[in-house]
Amino acid sequence: MRKKATLNEIMGKAAGEKGNNMSMKDLPEILGDGMPELDMSPVGRIRLIRALKQRFGDNFRSLPGLKGVVKEFDSAAKAAVVREKLKGIKIKGRN
Repeated sequence: MRKKATLNEIMGKAAGEKGNNMSMKDLPEILGDGMPELDMSPVGRIRLIRALKQRFGDNFRSLPGLKGVVKEFDSAAKAAVVREKLKGIKIKGRN
């Protein structure tokens, strides 16, 4: 059985200072043992969404503190995918 989320968890520790956004740095503390291995890929996004649904319920996207986490992960994953694609490009030199 999952434990209920507290208001501090939903809003993040520094909600007064940073607004309503938590960051990915807060995830291990919030998810605890339910923290999945998050690689910056579409599979990692699925794992993150599943863990957030298990912890906060199906309406986790409506919680103000969690909107920033998903956006931050999406931008980091998009950059990682582009970086991996660029690593695969081979540049031919002149002979």
